[in-house]
Amino acid sequence: MQQDVTDGVNALVRTGQADGNRICIAGASYGGYAALAGATFTPDIYQCAIAISALSDLWDVVRNAEGFGYETPYTRRLAQQLTGGTELPDRDWVRTISPRNHVENVTIPILLIHGRDDSVVDEDMSQDMERALRNADRDVTFLRPRDVDHWLSSSDARTLVFSAVEDFLDTHIGD
Repeated sequence: MQQDVTDGVNALVRTGQADGNRICIAGASYGGYAALAGATFTPDIYQCAIAISALSDLWDVVRNAEGFGYETPYTRRLAQQLTGGTELPDRDWVRTISPRNHVENVTIPILLIHGRDDSVVDEDMSQDMERALRNADRDVTFLRPRDVDHWLSSSDARTLVFSAVEDFLDTHIGD
């Protein structure tokens, strides 16, 4: 999937539909994973990344799913999403596709946003990613707003998050 995102960006730049010097990858939840994967695996095509309630270490997701047992609809869906099969993936392989394990590749500024009321993605995912980026001396901003859930359910939450996103974009790719 990540290769599809990269191919899409490259096609948009090649056809003149996007300015290759003003591209920021952004997403929330699994899309936040894609944004962090872009920042860690293909940072040369982006000027910045925004990850909201992002999955940063897929092994944490797999390990937590194991507690539900291998035969639940959730774990079967997780295995399918990660591997295309029905078996949960190997730990070492999952670590190779987890952005948190590749922060040394980051060359662009990253904005992490994780609402404190998120009940879907554990805030530890963003906290651990921030710590790894800071330890690698990378440019990271981490916002942990109160009263913000996974879905940005309230208009106040949406205003807060999207104002931060707008400011970040203005700073890193211009208005």
